Amino acid sequence: MSIPSTATQLLIMLLFVVPGFVYQGVRVNLRGRLATDVDLSTRLVGAIVRSAIFGLVYLAIGGKLLVEAANGKGWLIDHVRVAALIALVGGFVLPALLGLVTAPDNAALVKWLREREVSQWFSNLFSYDHTPTAWDKAFQDRTPCFVRILTSEKEWIAGYYGLNSYSTSFPEKHQVFLEACYEVSKTGQIGDPIPGSEGVIVSCESAISIELIALEESDQRTLEQVEEGAPDG
Repeated sequence: MSIPSTATQLLIMLLFVVPGFVYQGVRVNLRGRLATDVDLSTRLVGAIVRSAIFGLVYLAIGGKLLVEAANGKGWLIDHVRVAALIALVGGFVLPALLGLVTAPDNAALVKWLREREVSQWFSNLFSYDHTPTAWDKAFQDRTPCFVRILTSEKEWIAGYYGLNSYSTSFPEKHQVFLEACYEVSKTGQIGDPIPGSEGVIVSCESAISIELIALEESDQRTLEQVEEGAPDG
């Protein structure tokens, strides 16, 4: 596709080509990648199809004005500022808003709407959870907790998953960074923080089990100590 050389061509591109890519970019950045977002050709086709849908909707709403503008004449051509505003809203603002609304639990707006049950229609529309794996679901918007991992060698690893911890997301391999490593007995009982620990990275691809354990009130003091930084020494 050639680069637009006239205002008319630019308007057409912004309304009929760009929206699908904007929508997809916002959605993926907020939600993370799904299985259909991994392959480049699939993403490209999806963006083109969405752009076509946006374009058809715009054409249904402002058909005559857009057709005249495509032919280099009409009201929009005589009112350049309005045409630019329409291109901005139709090409970027609306697709971005739709991408935001269709993002899942990690999008604050969607959480706010869901929690308040804005409408039955909205609840039905988002009843299907598109989170690609249980791993992603478990660590999505994860609050601080202890993580206890049983490796394939039947050994326990335990640590604190806090604000400075991190877990990979689809389609990357399952790895987690625990910002503080804890002693753990052969039976899995979590003990005290390991002195001098600045965290541990664990590959969980072959782990037998991964437990997320809520913090109790007695753990709050330790939590505060960990998040204040590295121990003195």
